[in-house]
Amino acid sequence: MPNKPLLSTRLSSATMRAHRVLSVWLVGDTLYAALPIGILALIDSVRGDSFAGFFLRKEWSFAAIVLFGVGIRRMIRLKVYAQGIPRSYTLDVGVQLLAVLLVTAAVTLALVILNEKGVGLGVEAPKLGYIQVSLFCFGAFMLLASQIAEERFSAAANRLPLLAPREMVVLHIDLRLAHANEILDYVAYASRKALDVAPSADDVFRETRFLTSKLESLDYGLTDAAKFLSEIRTNLERIRAT
Repeated sequence: MPNKPLLSTRLSSATMRAHRVLSVWLVGDTLYAALPIGILALIDSVRGDSFAGFFLRKEWSFAAIVLFGVGIRRMIRLKVYAQGIPRSYTLDVGVQLLAVLLVTAAVTLALVILNEKGVGLGVEAPKLGYIQVSLFCFGAFMLLASQIAEERFSAAANRLPLLAPREMVVLHIDLRLAHANEILDYVAYASRKALDVAPSADDVFRETRFLTSKLESLDYGLTDAAKFLSEIRTNLERIRAT
């Protein structure tokens, strides 16, 4: 029988992740993309206008283009920064699909605009409306899928793949070391910048010897970093020798 406190903790954690994903998806780009459509619907409702041609509003296609564009950006960011698995084609397929849908939304927008201008295109107006709304809904769904993928890849990046082959563990080490080097590069820049900044004249800092205590803390941190680097180098040499 599963441990109830552990199961409850897992369910609570999963609920929090789902809430975070849905909040970012809904309150973020999806809300901004749908806002013009909502304003138009509100204006039509206040004026008492008919909603018969509401699906033919070109704002649907504009919003769909925005959603697909944001989805492509997120997929590419995941491919470059989070995934780090060159032989996996999952995100490649997602980017290509979003690109095709982006072009489809742009073509649909052109058709809707031409329809507004009375240009005969051989496409029934109601069908254009349904296509627009379908693309918008699919764009919102793909954006949610990319948000879920980003959440999963971010969580996976912080887990050491102990059951994976040695090559995958080394790949994980390489990715994390690259991230650590980015942080250390900033720390090195900040240390150079600190040389050009005068000490504070505030008596509070002087009485508590703030700078002295922080410099001592940095010394301990650098000692630990040197120890970690020595251990990493030793382990990598042993891996190279086997």
